[in-house]
Amino acid sequence: MAETYHIYDMEQFSPVYISILVRGLSVNSRVAIAESDKLVGLDTFMMASVLDELRVIIWQNTKDAQKGRNRPKSITQSLLRKNEKPKVTVYKTFDDFLEARERIMKGGTKNGK
Repeated sequence: MAETYHIYDMEQFSPVYISILVRGLSVNSRVAIAESDKLVGLDTFMMASVLDELRVIIWQNTKDAQKGRNRPKSITQSLLRKNEKPKVTVYKTFDDFLEARERIMKGGTKNGK
């Protein structure tokens, strides 16, 4: 936000306005990278993809490729986030939620358990 819009204190603007500005950020912005499934920007990911393909082409001309062994590991796969599902806690009543919230706020437990 600071680099593109020169906004250093987002709290002085409404969340709706900030969300509109976020949509206009480039694909290589920290916000866009955080929201994507990649750990790096699009340009870096594309260069890694080209490098992966080049390594496979070179490998295909080796004796290892003829025997189907020692295939080069993908760099792009290491740049993707692991699809881990976030742990979600469901409460049956609002009172259960408030009790869990109280425990969390006091530093007792995580996720209300």
